[in-house]
Amino acid sequence: MALTTTGEWGIRVVAPLTSDDVRAIGPYQLLRQLGRGRLGDVFLARPASGETVAVKVIRPELASDPWFRAQFGPEVAAARQVGGAFVSPVVDAEPDGDVPWLATAYVDGPTLAEAIGERGPVPAEALLMLASGLAEGLDAIHAAGLVHGNLHPSNVLLAEDGPRLADFGIAYAAASGLPGEGDGWPGFSSPEQALGEEGRPASDIFSLGAVLTFACTGHGPFGSGSSAALMYRLVNSPAELDSLPDELRPLVSKCLAKHPGDRPAASALLAEFGALRSRGDGRPGPMVAAAGVEAGALAVEEAASLAGLTGLAGLTGLAGARVRGVAGPDTVGPGPASPGSVDPGLASPGRRP
Repeated sequence: MALTTTGEWGIRVVAPLTSDDVRAIGPYQLLRQLGRGRLGDVFLARPASGETVAVKVIRPELASDPWFRAQFGPEVAAARQVGGAFVSPVVDAEPDGDVPWLATAYVDGPTLAEAIGERGPVPAEALLMLASGLAEGLDAIHAAGLVHGNLHPSNVLLAEDGPRLADFGIAYAAASGLPGEGDGWPGFSSPEQALGEEGRPASDIFSLGAVLTFACTGHGPFGSGSSAALMYRLVNSPAELDSLPDELRPLVSKCLAKHPGDRPAASALLAEFGALRSRGDGRPGPMVAAAGVEAGALAVEEAASLAGLTGLAGLTGLAGARVRGVAGPDTVGPGPASPGSVDPGLASPGRRP
């Protein structure tokens, strides 16, 4: 099986099936391998009828671990209850089989890491669309009683109609010693996780602040260096936020507070991002006004900017995209269309075939 390295940000695997790979699992025919993460290999798959999905087959060493099994089943059941426009949903699973697996919807778009690597930081007019979508996705995950626990730029997928949070809520503790998708992102976990504590909703908020800094600047809030150096800085040093837009910096700074209790909830962030997008009286908010975007054109402006970042030609879905929970006249259309399919847990999944 061929591995394509992608530098410091992780690994990408896109390969045909080999003689060692299974050809079917559950009701799905496996078409090709998409990636490899800490929890297992990910395959593009198709049922006898219906949408193409991404199936993650759990590693044998985890499948034989009683602690992992005890965590995996309930967490998959909870993850299947998470809905919303900005998460990649778990659509099927077999957590109790001899070979456990789960399937998620397949998103045809690059990761945030890949898009920025190819095209540079997110344009200012699209930042709030990205931030609002990620905050809403986390709010949906937390409302289901889950923690994402592994949020970094390669777990943010950019679909034509907005971002998707991938690979959330599944037992990472048992896989912490295995190589995989989290290894390339040491500066994006929270201080409490770096100190060995379990993740909590506030931990996801810290990671969100780090991801938004990356989206704005192309680098994390604690610079570059070895894993040990980055972990030390995120625990002990202030975040580097000077390059962020003035209006966004205070919110990202709150996300990156060292103490979990000082960080806002995802729902509060969603309201704050909404205030930046629109005053609620028909006029654009301060960040939008500074970019020179009229309120009536805001959704299309955001759509075009994010479409340019993803490299997707079609603007129909984006122009009608709705960031739910963000009130104001700039919110148009019926909301994002249902995603095509997503592959969970890729370090850098790349453009989908």
